[in-house]
Amino acid sequence: MSKVDLWRLLAVIATCWAIATSSLAIHYYTVSSIHPAPSAELGKVVLIVDYGNGTFHLYNVTAHLPTTLFNLTLNVAEVHYQVYSGLGVFVTSINGVANNPVENKYWTWWYWDGEQWVEGPVGAGQFELKGGEVVCWYYSRFDPATWVSEKPSSKIISVGMASPQEGSAG
Repeated sequence: MSKVDLWRLLAVIATCWAIATSSLAIHYYTVSSIHPAPSAELGKVVLIVDYGNGTFHLYNVTAHLPTTLFNLTLNVAEVHYQVYSGLGVFVTSINGVANNPVENKYWTWWYWDGEQWVEGPVGAGQFELKGGEVVCWYYSRFDPATWVSEKPSSKIISVGMASPQEGSAG
C-alpha cells in the first residue's frame, strides 16, 4: 500500500467517524429535548383531548414537573408526530385522529387562562408545564388565509371537570 493510498484510507476513516459522531450527537440532542429526565417534583395538570365533534377525553395527571405538554401527551395518549430540526415537534395524530390537510383540520393546543381558551404561544415541545394548568388539544378547522384556528368550547371546562375520563360537550 502506497503512502497516497494510506492517506486516502485515513481520510475515508476520518470522514466516516465524523459523520457517525455528528449523527449520534444530533440523535442525542433530539431525544434529550423530547424526553428530558424527570425531576423529583410532582404536580397536577388537567389535559383535555377534544376531538372537535362534541367528544373528548379528560386526563387528571400527576406528573414529574416541569415537563413539556408534548411529553405529558405522550404519556396519556397515542401520539404520532414529526420532528423538524430547529423547529421542534409537530403532532400529526392523537388517539388515531390524524391531521387532515384536505379539510384543513389539525391538532392545535390551548390553555385555559381562567376565563377563556388561549392558543399556545409556542410548540408543545417547548411549553413547560409547572402544575395547576388546564391544557387542551383541539382538533379543528384551520383557516390557511388568516392562520386562525377555531377555539375549543368553553363548555368543556364545566362538563369536563365533572367527568374523569371522557365525555360529551354537546
